[in-house]
Amino acid sequence: MRPVFNTYLEALEHIKKNGPTDKTCGICRSLYLHMKYNDYRAYMWVSTQARDWKHHSGNKDYPVPYKNWGVSDWSKTTREGRLRYQLLNFLIKRARKVGIS
Repeated sequence: MRPVFNTYLEALEHIKKNGPTDKTCGICRSLYLHMKYNDYRAYMWVSTQARDWKHHSGNKDYPVPYKNWGVSDWSKTTREGRLRYQLLNFLIKRARKVGIS
């Protein structure tokens, strides 16, 4: 059973500390899976905030540049995995700054 949270910040911090529940999912889906009330807002929030991230891929649906479409790399030893964690840190800072719930 995966933990469920009331705020994006709690869920993002959990993902950072423990990794994603499903390593085939990116940050948007991982956030969605950990929210008490699953809805489309998690995707929209990540998509909107990620636009300001300096490494944004230019693709609103996949802000982390990727090698294999549909495969999310969470390995800290690969460029894609490191960028995914950098985006996760960016989103945590953004959530703290704006007080998003």
